[in-house]
Amino acid sequence: MNLQKIHDNIILRAKSEDRQLRAGVYYEVHHILPRCVGGEGKKHEWKTHPNLVVLTPKEHVLVHKLLWYIQPHIKGLFWAYHTMTKMNAKTNSRNKVRLTHREYHEIRTTQSLLVSGENAPSKRPEVAKKISESQKGKILSDETKLKVTEGLKKYYEENPGLQKGRKATEQAKINLSNAKKGKPVSPKTIEALIKSNLGKKKSDETRKLLSDKAKQRPPMSQEVKDKISKSVTEVQTGRPCKEETKLKISQKLMGHKSFRTGPTSEETKRKISDAQKGKKLSDEHRLKLSIAAKNRKRKPLSEETKRKIGNANKKKQLTNE
Repeated sequence: MNLQKIHDNIILRAKSEDRQLRAGVYYEVHHILPRCVGGEGKKHEWKTHPNLVVLTPKEHVLVHKLLWYIQPHIKGLFWAYHTMTKMNAKTNSRNKVRLTHREYHEIRTTQSLLVSGENAPSKRPEVAKKISESQKGKILSDETKLKVTEGLKKYYEENPGLQKGRKATEQAKINLSNAKKGKPVSPKTIEALIKSNLGKKKSDETRKLLSDKAKQRPPMSQEVKDKISKSVTEVQTGRPCKEETKLKISQKLMGHKSFRTGPTSEETKRKISDAQKGKKLSDEHRLKLSIAAKNRKRKPLSEETKRKIGNANKKKQLTNE
């Protein structure tokens, strides 16, 4: 069947007849070359414009169907036919245009392909930008937030492992990082994070991955170190540690390789000494150490310790001389 020939015959017959709008018979204006592929002409120019023709509703919908069948790769032709039929999933008809089961199936299938996956409108940059701008400044109510949370929980419970193995792109990572910058974490969120991670133990494989990632990171700048030190100091200053908390920390560190429970070995002492050599402490740092030492409660020095300190000071004097 030559679809193009059927289409052309309908157009030629309509052009040959002296059809008039609003003359007792209902007609519709049709663009011979559709607008989605560059066709021109305004509806009020139906008498003079060569790209316009007057068709009956039946001819009009049939012509659009033929155009879609002839060039199925042009999305605009499908949407024109889809809009004309205005088909409904329940009644399967609207605007007096009835569809066969096959036609209904074809339209629904094509529509799904054109609006899903990579073809989804939200994937287009201009549409995504409009959606983003429309959502800026909107504050969700607690009730809405709760509904969203519950909905996501249910979704991931029904689809376990959905995110497993998915890697975020570098651009997505940057976007997430920028979105979180400057946003303070509420105490409620911190508490929820602590509870969710409480008692969890990382596997050796996870530990190794974290270690390798940390080794690849560039060294922290002095500015970043100062920021971390300041934030930790501000949080911890004035916060007394409960006896219960101290006991938990002690029990947690017992047996840990980095927690010294006995006397320091000679090798460890040598390493500490080598690491400290050449370091010059500022006057402010010296003052802080002095104040801390004075306030520290400790046992009186043994005679042996006093002797060692005396010998060490004598060596320093001889070296300076």
